[in-house]
Amino acid sequence: MKIVCVAGASSGAGKTTVACGLLRQLPGWAALKVTRCHGAKPCPHKKRGCNVCGTLAGPYQLLEMTRETDVPGKDTWRLREAGAARVLWLIAQPEAVERGLRKALARLKSAPGVVVEGNAAVPWLKADLVVMVRRRAGEKETASGRAVESLVNQTFIFDPKRVERECKRWVRPMMRRIKEASGLPITSRRIADKLPIKRSVARVSRDR
Repeated sequence: MKIVCVAGASSGAGKTTVACGLLRQLPGWAALKVTRCHGAKPCPHKKRGCNVCGTLAGPYQLLEMTRETDVPGKDTWRLREAGAARVLWLIAQPEAVERGLRKALARLKSAPGVVVEGNAAVPWLKADLVVMVRRRAGEKETASGRAVESLVNQTFIFDPKRVERECKRWVRPMMRRIKEASGLPITSRRIADKLPIKRSVARVSRDR
């Protein structure tokens, strides 16, 4: 399984639009949206009426989004409409993101690849490619954007009028880059005994 992560320098940078543009060029790929909740802390996005974190029962929740369960206009609906073979939505407390990702990737292991949207997933995944979406060069980053900046392979300056054209032009070299990075034929990369998860240095230190 090939994994492409789409992160954002800031809230509203255009992650979902770019993820949709990539999915239209990657038939058969799945999509995974990752939302990290903030517990008792104030929501950094300040989205009124969202209440996603307030509805979370337990450390994490993994939802399969279908035409019957999704809401038109939502990010997960857009990912499915863009052509994703399957769409999962992981909602997790910070300490449960890793566990949720393991379960999500296990469910999607039959897909040739998955586009993962969300900054929270980036530190935990052994992604083939990590894309950072920015609205403009030099844009002020959020804390989550700064946290993953060192893991980014490619920056995408977001222009809503050019996303489809740029994604179409960009997919071929992206796939070539994945092939070169893996050292394997692009069609033979798949999950074997271990899921493509990596642990942060801090987490490994605590385990010791």
